[in-house]
Amino acid sequence: MPNRLPAEQPQAEPWDRLPQETARAFHAFCLFRDQLGRRTLEKVAQMLSCSQQNVARWAIRWDWADRCRAYDRHLDDLQRAELIEERREMRRRQIEIAMELQGIAEEEIAELQKRVDQGLPLNLTPAAICRLIEVGARLERESLGEDKASRFTDINVIFKRSDDDDAMNECA
Repeated sequence: MPNRLPAEQPQAEPWDRLPQETARAFHAFCLFRDQLGRRTLEKVAQMLSCSQQNVARWAIRWDWADRCRAYDRHLDDLQRAELIEERREMRRRQIEIAMELQGIAEEEIAELQKRVDQGLPLNLTPAAICRLIEVGARLERESLGEDKASRFTDINVIFKRSDDDDAMNECA
């Protein structure tokens, strides 16, 4: 007769029922483990209508404190994994939206370029022109990996008025 190894039992988690732990003691542990806020033995004793001393004996014998710490770490790990996946999904959505917006911008740029090529006015306000310059320059710097230390540059734009020439001639 061949030797057979016993089937592998899945590794029990610390918060699972322990060997020799009674059903009542495990139920009490579950009540303790699943308490919202601050866990207390007193609440468990009240829920089970038994003495707090008995609940305290179970808590010590079955190591409720360490089992709850392991359970809390497990829940934190699950929550962290969920948040990581949500962030990945958010980044995917944002990249997709960004690419769609860039496509729209490319179409509008092409329309503007057609107007320039045809010698037609663009009908842009000075603020819109400044914004186009700012965004274009920023995109170029970011694409080239510009050093962050030299990030700020002052640009002064001086518009000359025709009456400035008259004032200059009077002073001469």
